[in-house]
Order: sequence, then structure tokens, then C-alpha cells
Amino acid sequence: MHRRKYPRKYPRKLSGQSFRINLALISRALTLGVALSLSGCLEVEREEPGGATGGDRSAATNSTAPATALRLILQDQSTAPPARVSVAFKLETDTGVPVPNLPAESFVLRENGSLISAKESAKRITPEDGDFVFSTLLLLDLSGSVIDQSLEALLEAAANFIREVLPPAIEERTSKILAVGVFDGRAEIEIITDYSSNPDHLVEQVFLIDESTMQDSSTNLYGAAISGLNSVTNQVEATRRDNPEIFGAGALVLFTDGTDQAAIEPEEAAFNAVDERAEDIAVMTIGLGAEVNSEVLQRLGPNGFRAASEQGDLITSFGEIAQFVSDEADSFYKLDYCSPKRTGPQLEHTLTIEVHQVTDENQELSGELDVIFSAEGFGAGCEL
Repeated sequence: MHRRKYPRKYPRKLSGQSFRINLALISRALTLGVALSLSGCLEVEREEPGGATGGDRSAATNSTAPATALRLILQDQSTAPPARVSVAFKLETDTGVPVPNLPAESFVLRENGSLISAKESAKRITPEDGDFVFSTLLLLDLSGSVIDQSLEALLEAAANFIREVLPPAIEERTSKILAVGVFDGRAEIEIITDYSSNPDHLVEQVFLIDESTMQDSSTNLYGAAISGLNSVTNQVEATRRDNPEIFGAGALVLFTDGTDQAAIEPEEAAFNAVDERAEDIAVMTIGLGAEVNSEVLQRLGPNGFRAASEQGDLITSFGEIAQFVSDEADSFYKLDYCSPKRTGPQLEHTLTIEVHQVTDENQELSGELDVIFSAEGFGAGCEL
């Protein structure tokens, strides 16, 4: 197998790879005629069109500006004999909103500019599970004010969040896993339950949280943001390190009912940690009550911030963030197809992936991604 891996820390510039928007009509998507496998997968840092940074893209997810196009963000690519080409990518709008669960009919493949004929490549669409892992850390404020006033409502909202993010535990699934942690005035966060795909187990552990879990009534909000990012980043890196065939990404969801009081970490250190995080990590925040600083929480949660004015709003706010986490996880795709190219004088070829979507507002959005692959050793007999 030939695999091109891309660095997660810095934007990449690949010779022969380009990103451009194509406004072709949606009907072109119906001409798809290749062996194609699309399934949820997961993300890394990339260069933005026009030089935008990852922070700029994340901030756009809180924007109300309408999308005008789609963009595909390359994660990984590989080839395998006899003629299999695999590409992992993330799909989002040009305003940074994830685009989940598009059907295979929305994608068109071209090689060196020519549409791939169904007669030259077998056609099959197979959903795959286990090619990716999306890791979410739910981090809850357990400072004195939460314990005194909001603990019961918080735990119920957290339990609903878990049930919405994770599928029912009726079969072995590893595509989405979740951990729960808490923070108070201590320097480090406390992980209540490690990453798991079993929602029943996680909910059970959440309801074991009580007044005794808090050890310091102060609020180390900035330290929690830094430690939480380190935790989910380490989890994503471990996923990839343990099995290079799996694509990994994740999210931090941080809840608080106040502002940083412990002053262990400076505000700027927390902002820098969020701005400099790997592009495969999303960060969202939820604030409860009038004591939260919405401007700070928006900076700490560039992918999404929700404010709950009272305890009764918590389930709604957690539910909205849970939907975003699910959409983020499901906006990663893996494409597999059997290329008709064979070994010859020209070994390197350009695969163009076009995608087309009609939105709920009946707006047509499209985009495309070029990927260079080698056909060295390619021959007959490819099956998916």
C-alpha cells in the first residue's frame, strides 16, 4: 500500500494539489459511475483558500453569513494493489459549517479531467464502520456555585448530551467515543470516565457525580480549557498512533456557570491554546447564568457557543451543541474506488472529487478537490 500522510500541526502545500470551487449544476452528480465507498472519517490541519487560518475558519462557524460554496479538506490518501485509490477528507461550507452524511450520488469523480466510466470500473457503495474515530471530551464546571445551585440540572443535561452524541450501545461501534471530565479550582481537570462508545456506561458514571467530587470551590476556567484540549488532542493522536489505518479527530465541549477565579493560567494562554490547536479538534462552550463572560466563552469556543440564562435552558443548550458535535463527526468522509488507470509511461494522475449539494433553502452549493496519485503497479482484478 502506498500512503501519503499529512502533518497535523502546520498547513500543507502539495505539489500538484489544488483546491478550487466548481459551480456546475447538481445534475452532474448523477453521472457518478465508479466503485465508490463513502463513510464518516476524520481531520487534520490544512491551508485555507485565500490564506485564512484555522482560527479564522473556526470563528466562521458562529457567523450568520450564508454559504456560497463547499470545500473539501484533504486528510489522507493511499493506493493499494491491484488498483484501489482511497482518499479521506472533511466536507464543510465556505463559512466553516460541517456538511454531514451526503449520499454517494452527490459526488462525481474524474481522472485527468475525464469522467470515470462505469464500464471501466465496478460500481458499489458500501458504508464502512471502524475507519474513523471521533473523540469528544465533555468537561463540566463543578465549582461551588454549580454544586450549590445547578448540579441536578447539569447532570441531566450532560446525560442527554451523551445519548444524543453516541448511538445506542447495541453493537460494537467505535466511530464515536466520549469521555467526561470535571474541573473546579484545582490546577488539573479530573477525568470521571475514560473514552467509551457505550452511552449507558457514561450516563451511569455521570450520575455518580455529587458534592464530594468537588475539591476546590474556585473556578480554574482557563486551566480547564488548556488541559481539556491537551486531553482530547492526546486521545486523537493515540488513535492514529495505535492504528495508522484509522483516521481520528475530536471535540472539546466545555461548560461553566462563571468566570475564571483561580488565576492559575492567564487568559491569553487559554486563548492561544484554542487558536493553536490542531485543525482536527473542534471546541465548543456552554455558559449558564448572568455571571459568564460571553465574549470570553466565544473565544474559548470558536466552533460554537450557547448561553443558558437559567437551569431550565441547559438541556436545550446542550442539545444544540450535541447536534453540532454529531454533524462535525459525520462531515468526515472516506472515498474508495477502483481506478481504470494502469502502469504506463505516465505514473502520476490527478483525481478530481466534485461534490454538489442542494440545501434546505434550495440553494445549490458545490466544490472540488484535486489529489495526485500514482498508478504504479496498477492492474486488473480490483474489488472493494
